[in-house]
Amino acid sequence: DVAPQTVAYNETATNPGTPVKDGYIFKEWQLDGKKYDFTTKVTADITLKAVYEINTYTVTFDAGEHGTAPDAQTVVPGSKLTKPTDPTAEDYAFDGWYKEEALTNEWDFDNDTVTGNITLDAKWSNIVASVTTSGGVTTGYADLSAALNNWTEGSTLKLYADANLNSTITVNNTKTLDL
Repeated sequence: DVAPQTVAYNETATNPGTPVKDGYIFKEWQLDGKKYDFTTKVTADITLKAVYEINTYTVTFDAGEHGTAPDAQTVVPGSKLTKPTDPTAEDYAFDGWYKEEALTNEWDFDNDTVTGNITLDAKWSNIVASVTTSGGVTTGYADLSAALNNWTEGSTLKLYADANLNSTITVNNTKTLDL
């Protein structure tokens, strides 16, 4: 609350400063819907209105050296983010969005809330295998077991030279690969 002022005729009102309202940013004092100029002489009773805008934060996504980052999101404090579509990059598997460049703490889209402007960093792994479905959709995997579990009849499994594989692997007890 801002205390009322008594102003002598043809004098100026004193700017009462910046009021605080949780979740909002003070924009300006207005009279009749227009920004009030505190150098204006007062010649009648007036009521100034504090105008606020909702406080928002910007969340940007940094894909690093691979893929294309999704568009930034503007959110209100304490809200959750909408999980963007995972970026893709040739020969790399996307491993999630992280809260810092060191890629230590993954952002949990179901539970984490935004408390300030932030940048989420993409974590990538080298692909060791990819599976292409009969419909032509290719998915890369940083984990060979995940690739094999998604390899079905009619799809193509591609192993990459740097996968460092030298063992026999059984998939769903129905197929065996000798590598």
